Amino acid sequence: MEESFRNKFYNTIGKPLVVGLLFSLYTFVIRFWVYPRYAHLLKSDFELIQNFIEWFGVAYGLFIALVLVNVWSQYDTTEREFDREADAIFMLYESAKQIQETNGQKDLKESIIKGIKKYVSHVINNYSNEHQNLKARETGDKILEEIREVIGNLLHRDERESLMSELVEKFHEAVDVRGDRISHSKQSIPDPVWGISLTSSILWLIPFYGLDFKNDWVAIILVGGVTAVVVAILVIIKDLDDPFEGTWKINIDEWELLGEKIELKPTLFFVYNLDNNRFSVAWAFIRRFFPNPPCALYALLHAKYQSSRKRRTNHSSAARDIAPFLIGNKNNEQRTILSDLAEVAYCKVSYRDDFKNTYEEIYPLPAVVYKLNSKVEIIIKSKDIKRITTPATLVKRIQKKLTFLRGRDQVQI
Repeated sequence: MEESFRNKFYNTIGKPLVVGLLFSLYTFVIRFWVYPRYAHLLKSDFELIQNFIEWFGVAYGLFIALVLVNVWSQYDTTEREFDREADAIFMLYESAKQIQETNGQKDLKESIIKGIKKYVSHVINNYSNEHQNLKARETGDKILEEIREVIGNLLHRDERESLMSELVEKFHEAVDVRGDRISHSKQSIPDPVWGISLTSSILWLIPFYGLDFKNDWVAIILVGGVTAVVVAILVIIKDLDDPFEGTWKINIDEWELLGEKIELKPTLFFVYNLDNNRFSVAWAFIRRFFPNPPCALYALLHAKYQSSRKRRTNHSSAARDIAPFLIGNKNNEQRTILSDLAEVAYCKVSYRDDFKNTYEEIYPLPAVVYKLNSKVEIIIKSKDIKRITTPATLVKRIQKKLTFLRGRDQVQI
């Protein structure tokens, strides 16, 4: 997803090593201003300081490594639980599709499928706070309970025993994995462990500033480097401890793909005629202010767009992804192309080389690509995009095309 300059800046300074380097800048102050004034007080303790760094460093290294491995394992487990639950829900959906539409069972089949779609939409919209928000969790539980009741009604119908067993098994698996997912999402580093990690890091770093280096620049490089690495490790630990915020966040692409498979919503790819490299992006950012930008779609997505509809609060993944594009005003009514389409499709921005590596080479570009299940097709071609002058016009063209596709494919978006 393409980001605004401000969001790129915040993401950059939020990176662990960058934060560590910023913290290490004060080694200049310590070495050239503080140390010369107080070094004479440490002369008798230089050997003790060196020994302390050596033996305490062993214990500190083991402890901090265990904490880092633990939070990484917890983060990885949480992400895998999301994927497992998506797989379980999809298998439940596939089993429900096999229900015979005889003896009045058509309504029950449709109720199960409708419940599954409702649950997938609920998870996509609430996955980041469901483990903290009791109301959101109870809503998800209620949706599954409604599905359970429909499956229970099927037990009294003339349905194949093997299919009923499979339905019950897949449903129970989905419920079980849901519980595991929410349980793992709630786990975090205990406050005492984080306090010890922070305190021991400071305690191990301080003696480095009292070492008797003969060359000031060697002292700055070594002590500054150690500071940067230690701070970076602490930032990584704190970042991984919250799997829904920060640099490393849970990826729910599997759920959005599930949304495609169960015909909840299609995916729209806005494919730039740009490669994903710094030079290409910087050049496009500059040229978008000129009459003939290098990529017409890039210019449209970054243009100010006043929607006629009032902005709604949307906590879905799509809303979070398009947040960098939102250009707010005092009335908070300005929207973007992606935010206006988020309710009817998963919207993703892709560079030319990234899209080619994932799907297939498409010429000419830019283009708006429609994907549902295995069907991938261009709905707004390059020549049409170049003739469109405003974001609102592009939105209307896409909405009109989606209406046609909904009628053609009998897909409820």
